[in-house]
Amino acid sequence: MHHALPQSPKRVLLSIAAVLLAGTAAQADAINVNYSTAMYISNIGQSGPAVAGYWGVTGATASPEATTGFGTVLNPLPSGVGSVLPLGEIAITPPGLSAGTQWSTTYNDTPFYLTVTVNSVNGDMQAANPSSYVVEGFLNGTLSATGPSSLTATFVRPDNLSSSFPAGTIASFSSGGFDTFLSIPSTMTISSPDGVPGGISLAGGVVSEFATPEPSSWVVAGLLSLAQLGALRMRNRTRRRIRLAA
Repeated sequence: MHHALPQSPKRVLLSIAAVLLAGTAAQADAINVNYSTAMYISNIGQSGPAVAGYWGVTGATASPEATTGFGTVLNPLPSGVGSVLPLGEIAITPPGLSAGTQWSTTYNDTPFYLTVTVNSVNGDMQAANPSSYVVEGFLNGTLSATGPSSLTATFVRPDNLSSSFPAGTIASFSSGGFDTFLSIPSTMTISSPDGVPGGISLAGGVVSEFATPEPSSWVVAGLLSLAQLGALRMRNRTRRRIRLAA
């Protein structure tokens, strides 16, 4: 009959800590953000035919390629952290005029409103609250059939953000053990020396970081400290016994 050897307090505490730490790590799942976009473009400040439209995304999924640790400074983003967040395209469609007809359209601080709706995070439709975020912007430039053309889309980005938020953050929510941030660009421009340029592809960013440590994480840290303290006491006792035996 075999008897299990008694474990030292340090081994016991480290074993418990390892189990709790494994449980804490298991709480953090991969982040998959399912979202859709829409945009309204005003005619304020527009002269000429309306040629700027919008192609949105519906039910797209964005997943951060790399996450970062809790408390990381995200402005600017560390290298290798975060992924592109496609936000659709401001499409340029020439007016339906007869061939050879000249036309020109100018946009002068023409407002537009981009709506980003988070449908779900890892299948949880309640993860983002609120779930829709509206970002304002302005179009400036002149588009023409044959002459030089250019168009600039400028987003009104949030100001006075903490360095723990990525620049241009429009949304933040917690899910799966992570805090996830969605951000937008500042300014994007297209141009063509002769004729109508292509559309402006809009892209922001998505980044996740480990959320505030769970209570079990603090327990793990406490147990590890106790284990070290116990080991230190045992070494001191052993040394005293050796001195007394001598």
